[in-house]
Amino acid sequence: MEKRKSLLCLVGTSSLRNSLKDKQNIFSLIQRRNDKNMLDKFSDNPEGGLDIIKYLYSDNSVNNLLINWLEESIKSNPEIISAEANTINNYLKKCGKLCERPLIYLINTTTDDGTLCKDALKNYFEKEVSAEVKTLSIIDTNLPIKDSSNTIENEIRDLRDNLIKIILTEIQKDNEVIYISSPGLKPHLTTATIVSNFMGCQIYYKFETSNEVQRIDSEWFDHSIFIKNVIDYMQDMEIEESLNLIRKLPNKIKDNVTDQYFTNEFLKKRRYGIMFKKSSQKYLFKKIGVPIVLSFISLIAIVSVNTLAVYGVRTLSLPGMIIFLLSLSTILFFIKHILESERN
Repeated sequence: MEKRKSLLCLVGTSSLRNSLKDKQNIFSLIQRRNDKNMLDKFSDNPEGGLDIIKYLYSDNSVNNLLINWLEESIKSNPEIISAEANTINNYLKKCGKLCERPLIYLINTTTDDGTLCKDALKNYFEKEVSAEVKTLSIIDTNLPIKDSSNTIENEIRDLRDNLIKIILTEIQKDNEVIYISSPGLKPHLTTATIVSNFMGCQIYYKFETSNEVQRIDSEWFDHSIFIKNVIDYMQDMEIEESLNLIRKLPNKIKDNVTDQYFTNEFLKKRRYGIMFKKSSQKYLFKKIGVPIVLSFISLIAIVSVNTLAVYGVRTLSLPGMIIFLLSLSTILFFIKHILESERN
């Protein structure tokens, strides 16, 4: 049984803006309203369609009139009028019967324009594609609201958190989540794209000049791909230079880059040394390497042999003892190094 499609779509204002480009559309709205003041405004300024819309916003009684007018405008030419309808219709056409009775989430700002476009699109999708439509409104920071919490940071966090909840809810229902990436304000569009990619959603976008939607595969941005690109970039670097770059990397990839770099490149370049591991860092000190370690072991060996000889304890000859300890320590060092490399 095929999974139900759950589509996430930000709502922009292209539906309204494009509808107002057509003077006939504006005139039909004036006729519906039968308002002489509107007719005078349009006569004085034929390009002032947006002023007429703002004028109507002041009258709550015309809400349904505006919504129905915009809905019919979208229906008349969805590919031209609405970025939302254009992209979603093309996606639904692409997947055919697999997209019967889809669930569409429309996410809008609480501006007058955003709310109008959301309501008109909701009616359009319910009637034209038999979709179940749910809506989510987020506060727009451009509104004149004197509220310290009404900042762009909080707006983005609100969108991020709500998107994650929606996606998790749909995954829990075993639905397939699709993010429609065409419309919306740029900060919201960026946030939704990042969240959808991180949560493993399919992402679809339609270029204005393209006849069909294009898929942006979330696997293109898998965490491991970024790690591999950094490792490849450092391939021909000297150890000190690569270490300096690693220290400047974001914390979210620094540890993984360090692990892979020292496991692969470090062994490949035959640069042996000691790594001191911490929770978020790993440093290689090339100068504190095998020579110092073995010299320290040799010093202990010489002191130990001389001490035993003073007390009359029979031991190996001094040269034999040194050679034995050096060989043993070298073997142990390489065994330890190999085991650590395998574990990392």
